[in-house]
Amino acid sequence: MPIKQSIGNTYSYAEYVWLGKNPDIEGMDIRSKTKVLQAREEPPMWNYDGSSTEQAPGVDSEVIIKPVKTYPDPFRNPEKDILVLCDTYKMNPETAELTPLKDNARPACKAIMDAAASETPRFGLEQEFFLIDCETNYPVGFTTKDDPQGNFYCGVLGMYVDAKLRNFVESFLENARVAGLKISGFNLEVAPGQLEYQVDSYGVDCGDDLFMSRYIAQRTAQGMGCFVDLSARVVDGDFNGSGCHTNFSVKSMMQEGGWEFIEKQVLPRLEENAFKHIERYGNGNCARLSGKHETASWKKFSYGIGSRKSSIRIPTLTYVNKRGYLEDRRPSSVMNPYNVTGLIIQTILGVCPEIEFPIDLPLARDQDGKVLDEQPVLKKIPLRPTLGERIVLHTPAMSTGPREGGMKKIAGDPTQVTNMSQNADAFIFFKKQKI
Repeated sequence: MPIKQSIGNTYSYAEYVWLGKNPDIEGMDIRSKTKVLQAREEPPMWNYDGSSTEQAPGVDSEVIIKPVKTYPDPFRNPEKDILVLCDTYKMNPETAELTPLKDNARPACKAIMDAAASETPRFGLEQEFFLIDCETNYPVGFTTKDDPQGNFYCGVLGMYVDAKLRNFVESFLENARVAGLKISGFNLEVAPGQLEYQVDSYGVDCGDDLFMSRYIAQRTAQGMGCFVDLSARVVDGDFNGSGCHTNFSVKSMMQEGGWEFIEKQVLPRLEENAFKHIERYGNGNCARLSGKHETASWKKFSYGIGSRKSSIRIPTLTYVNKRGYLEDRRPSSVMNPYNVTGLIIQTILGVCPEIEFPIDLPLARDQDGKVLDEQPVLKKIPLRPTLGERIVLHTPAMSTGPREGGMKKIAGDPTQVTNMSQNADAFIFFKKQKI
């Protein structure tokens, strides 16, 4: 009787990736889980517990995830394992009809891009972020608030470029290449620990690639004991915030007569809908769009040739050639790319006016509906205690720790424990004062 052979090596792993809605990390709440597939099996619809991601009540918690795009998995075997980008839906148990969750903007974006297909919408998204070291809760390479920014931008000198930061850049770029993402560039940004990469693609594909790139960035950072913070303002004071500047074009802007189309239709429509866009360009944006640190104030729409102090930058070559693309500098780093790219095309071309994108930055208004000049400041994302802080907080022998002005001696090396405790206090001070 022949021995039955295992077929385990024919399996492949599919990592399903979707967006949750934890309000503490809104826009950054990327989730994933693994499904084992047979060889050459198409990834099917699956489900997850939406009550654990703030997307469904416990009594009706099942959320359907529907695959929309796959990528080779750079963290496993890219020749047979895949990353699966998913949409999120509720399913009617009687009719099996799928309804997108309220925070699932991809179907709306796709409808707009399909309606505008003859105009070939194209986008270049500039994703800025901070790389945070989980051991310190500092941006990687950050020293003190008195260390001025600027020398870090596109930096090469080792005194400014932390080795861990450079390792992240090279690892992320290689992972993105293996996954087949359309990354068009990468650079160190103005503030310490701040980075930027660019994604270039057409229609809804650009939003797909940006979301998957965020997943790959977080996984790459995780392997180095770090995480990617997409908040619009990470470090307070005289430091840049983070945006996701959105370069865009349609055929009518790129062809002969493009400047007239830009001047008479694109810019006026963007100005007319300025606050509508701000409310859908990512949370925390009012603090970032202050008029300082290479931003224009969120309160007033503006545009200028080659100006990084305007809402819309008109590239010099676009103006000289009288056709070309524009850069919308208002979207925040944590923006939903389906909201932003879909809304821009909807506004400038007038397609699918019935579609409403969800608001992620509700502006405070007076009783007459006028937007107030002063807006609530978004709270920073809550950081978990560092290892040093957890030891201080949970070691019983430290009944009077450094927060009370001293501590008891414990077994082991008291110098080491004292230094760890002092470091913990330094981190707490930093978070209160800076982050």
